[in-house]
Amino acid sequence: ATLAADSPVNVGVAQYSNDVRVAVKIGEYQEVPQLLMQVDAMQYTGGSTLTGKALRHVAQYGFKSAPAFADIQDDLPRVIVLLAGSSSEDPVIESAKYARDQDLLLIGVGSESMRMELNDIARNPQQTVVYANPRHLFNKIPELQQKICSIDHQGCHASLDL
Repeated sequence: ATLAADSPVNVGVAQYSNDVRVAVKIGEYQEVPQLLMQVDAMQYTGGSTLTGKALRHVAQYGFKSAPAFADIQDDLPRVIVLLAGSSSEDPVIESAKYARDQDLLLIGVGSESMRMELNDIARNPQQTVVYANPRHLFNKIPELQQKICSIDHQGCHASLDL
């Protein structure tokens, strides 16, 4: 996302398999190049795809306010963009409901074969982005940008650079 002084955007990144690892805490990076370097440094962890566990973890702990971020605008929509490489090996519906009950908006991104699971997670087919194969994911970025920027009718204050 575009992280600028006049933009109320904060980004966090979690990686999951058997366990959930927070690779970037919300608000940890204020500059896009440093954020991208951290994301690029992430390594494939292998293991099971426990999407339900990851959703619940991020819903419980991913948006906790820290004293260091006391000046961050708190009325912004809270969004989880779930980028999944394969179908979940654990139940996702209850975890997704838990996340929505925490006033989190879920956007699911994954392959065409995952469409039904992503729709179950987001609970709204309009909040999913599917691609034919991983090479086509890059072409779906404008669609993802539009979904994020249309949240809560707030729009994006600056161009959203994913």
